[in-house]
Amino acid sequence: MKLPTGNARIIIIVCAIIILGILFYYVMPGSVLQFGDQKPKGMTTVNTTPAVPLTIDASFEIQEANVSIIRYINSTPVSSEQLQMYPEFEKYMHGTNNDPKVWRQGWRNIADFEGNISRYDALVKEICKGKNIFECNRGTLIEYHNQSYIIIDEQYGTMPRNPNW
Repeated sequence: MKLPTGNARIIIIVCAIIILGILFYYVMPGSVLQFGDQKPKGMTTVNTTPAVPLTIDASFEIQEANVSIIRYINSTPVSSEQLQMYPEFEKYMHGTNNDPKVWRQGWRNIADFEGNISRYDALVKEICKGKNIFECNRGTLIEYHNQSYIIIDEQYGTMPRNPNW
């Protein structure tokens, strides 16, 4: 099959453009035809935007549970590495064995403080990763250093959130 002369020129021009495009793509980084987020080797990207301070939008209460009195509540172990996402929790939970506060019906208040609810949600997602709703949900006791705690949160200015995460 023989192509008319006009169509042959168009095919040759299209092929030449494709070859030039491939050449620009691989040979000339940063060219107009360079697609994607590719960087030359050895080049790193640095985030120069300043960190936005977290808003204080909730109050938190940490209570220690006496598991010999409080029964039938799920619990999940937490590591120091997980609590590094929200250091205030580790600060208040660490070493409270000899806290002289009063026990009331198996509970004693450890700390009340204000914080950021989205940071707390990220911590809970990390703690509950790989567990089902029956093993880990809002109201689950957190085991840290052989003690059990519950974290009660109240978000400011909003209606209560869905407790089933």
